[in-house]
Amino acid sequence: MGNTIKIKKHPTKNNPNYFLIDSDFFVNRYLSKHLSYLNLNSGNSGEESIEKSALWWNEINSQLKNEIAYLFIPNVCISETFKVLAKRQYDKDEKIIKKYKYYKELIDEISEDLHVNPKLPETQKKKQRIHDLETNRDIVIGTDRFLRLIMKNGYKTISTFDLMLLVHGKLLLKHYNFNKRNLFIITGDKTLYNASKPFPDIPRVCCPNINSFDSSFD
Repeated sequence: MGNTIKIKKHPTKNNPNYFLIDSDFFVNRYLSKHLSYLNLNSGNSGEESIEKSALWWNEINSQLKNEIAYLFIPNVCISETFKVLAKRQYDKDEKIIKKYKYYKELIDEISEDLHVNPKLPETQKKKQRIHDLETNRDIVIGTDRFLRLIMKNGYKTISTFDLMLLVHGKLLLKHYNFNKRNLFIITGDKTLYNASKPFPDIPRVCCPNINSFDSSFD
């Protein structure tokens, strides 16, 4: 990983880290926080992802608490988050949550974290640690460029939501005050991580299932 840009462990309020995340990684924020809710001996393939994400979330949550990091999540990924969580409860191949009451508590916690009080002044809304990104027609149209090359390279199972994550990253770099040293895409999807490699105009894509914590943070 010699020339790979690493994520700062000690950013500042004037130069914070920004994390653009997908639904898989976002769900693991809550599952790794509540390990007692989970059956970690189920043989489920998601267990490893939760355990590897835990180190990343410990660091990111600390940065969020100290107001030296922000989370971005596309609004389409927010809806997908609840689908991913439902699979952990109801899908026989992915079930890992022990009881329905735990599933309901996780839903409530995620909903509370995402809720923005409409009565808050705009200055307070901007201080929210989690920001959703609107998915407009430009984002949707922008997926075509990524889709063509990704499918040409043999990755035929990439979802539209994954492609939108890459488009959001590209546009944040191009049109806003972000750079590759403070904006990072984090995904729980190994396929998206590998498929994103040919694109030099997007933020670094990290996958805790592949990239170790120690090799990714500096």
